[in-house]
Amino acid sequence: MRRALLAALLIGLSGALAAQGQVEPPIANDDPAGQEGPRPENGRLQTAAAMQVSTVKEVLASRQDDQDVVLRGRIVRHLRGDDYIFADETGEIEIELDDDDFPRDRIPMDTEVEIRGEVDLDRNKVTVEVDEIMEAAARPR
Repeated sequence: MRRALLAALLIGLSGALAAQGQVEPPIANDDPAGQEGPRPENGRLQTAAAMQVSTVKEVLASRQDDQDVVLRGRIVRHLRGDDYIFADETGEIEIELDDDDFPRDRIPMDTEVEIRGEVDLDRNKVTVEVDEIMEAAARPR
């Protein structure tokens, strides 16, 4: 009886351990078009640290809708609602920064930040919809 109980227990535990064997779950693709941004060969999204930093001038010149960008500079003024003006040494651009993404208590205005977002070209106006923001000094290298 003990052997049967021990065998059943071992089989049950080995099944539970095997179920936990998957280390990284696949990333869910929220974009209905199937394009979520730049992906290396392993299918993972590039982080802000892995993407090349662009300038405001480059973003305004490229006028490429849905382009993922990383910008380094300062949020210099609040326009209305979620809209702000972001500036670097090359110019200014309007950004849309959701209140949930902007830790106002931790990042004061006019602090150097790095933002990751997506270019939005709407009615001939270029803006950046911010997905992630962090202090430039706090950016992992």
